[in-house]
Amino acid sequence: MKRLIINLVLVIALICFCFSAYKLGSYAWHTRQTKQMSSELSGLVLTDSDTITVSSDSSDQETGTDSAQAARDAMMKKYGKLYECNSDFAGWLSIEGTDVSYPVMQTPDEPEKYLERNFDGDFDYHGTLFADARCSLDPETISTDTIIYGHHMKDGTMFGSFPDFEDADYCRAHSRITFDTLSRPGTYRLFAVVLDQVPEEGSEHEKDIYYNFIDAEDEAALDTYLEKLQNYAIYYDAENVPDFGDEILTLSTCNYHTDDGRLALIAVRTDQ
Repeated sequence: MKRLIINLVLVIALICFCFSAYKLGSYAWHTRQTKQMSSELSGLVLTDSDTITVSSDSSDQETGTDSAQAARDAMMKKYGKLYECNSDFAGWLSIEGTDVSYPVMQTPDEPEKYLERNFDGDFDYHGTLFADARCSLDPETISTDTIIYGHHMKDGTMFGSFPDFEDADYCRAHSRITFDTLSRPGTYRLFAVVLDQVPEEGSEHEKDIYYNFIDAEDEAALDTYLEKLQNYAIYYDAENVPDFGDEILTLSTCNYHTDDGRLALIAVRTDQ
């Protein structure tokens, strides 16, 4: 009987070991695949020197409509191969001086489609960065705040490096963010880093700092939002806060300072 119990314990231990080895191996495989895919996708993006440029002579005579169309043409040339591969592709996000450089998806009819899917739509723990379905990326109807979500991966991919931004010096050294859409390029400057919490369904609790801030109806709404940011920010650059009418970019990921915690980088567009 004693020997039977010992054998049973050994079998259970072996099963647990094999399962753990499988999970670790699977995670490592997905990490390698994610990095390889990211490299391949980056290779499909044309450099700025390869895209359409407008000469200074012709740009002086362009109307706003012509200029907007030229920007769309340039972006489609730069990122067109990605869009051809997957029409859910909405733009490309990168943070200067970091490894963050990934495609961004948006699927209004299936908001969290890429939560655990890679660019090709296959299962992947890492998921793919995606824009909030409530946000408009169209320059004609652009949202005040565009929110992009990404996983906090322990291997450092996606938004896994965001805890580095809990240091003010790091924030100042890595404040330039670019988010190009298929309509136009975009450059942003980081002005706040906040710790937040996912609001419960249907609630509007005090710590809902940015999740439900999509469009500022008026200057007062923006002021209320900025006041919340400043109260809960672990980094806040008061000299670069947005004015009413400016565009905001929020990059959100999980954080473990509380249940359902979130860490967000918040930036203001500088090339409007």
